[in-house]
Amino acid sequence: MNTPTPPPTYPPGTWLVDIRTNKLGRCMDKCGPHIQLRAPQGGREWDAPPNALRPAHADELHREGIASC
Repeated sequence: MNTPTPPPTYPPGTWLVDIRTNKLGRCMDKCGPHIQLRAPQGGREWDAPPNALRPAHADELHREGIASC
């Protein structure tokens, strides 16, 4: 029997890429089944399902002027 893989979880502050739009955002919170993200410049948050997100790469952060650890 195959058990479904649970969706990934991300702690607040994690930089992620929404693969549906290729948009970079910082994880702000979780609301129901979605992750709330905010763009590096600020502004309105948007929701994305966890399976539509991936951790941002160092070069993506650098392009936005964000120092990676």
